[in-house]
Amino acid sequence: MLINCTEEEKWEMIGYVMASNNRYQTLKTINTKYLMPKQIAEISELKPEQISKSLKALKDKNLVVCKNEKIRKGRIYQTTRLGLEILEMIDNIIEEE
Repeated sequence: MLINCTEEEKWEMIGYVMASNNRYQTLKTINTKYLMPKQIAEISELKPEQISKSLKALKDKNLVVCKNEKIRKGRIYQTTRLGLEILEMIDNIIEEE
């Protein structure tokens, strides 16, 4: 869990998220909301399998968190503070292009 990341670790995460459109779209779709994978798929127009894989990857990097991990269906995801910071940095990079 990297709450106090170094600048280098943040840039590594930015590259990790930007390297996959699915990871970026998943993170961007959740943003400040509380969403289930099905909702993320509908909003982002990605396939449920893509969302599932992206959520696992983002969760492993502490960029999203599952609010009700113990249940199998109806899991709700939220972006962490670190995830929001990384997303903001990515959006700033994209705006500059």
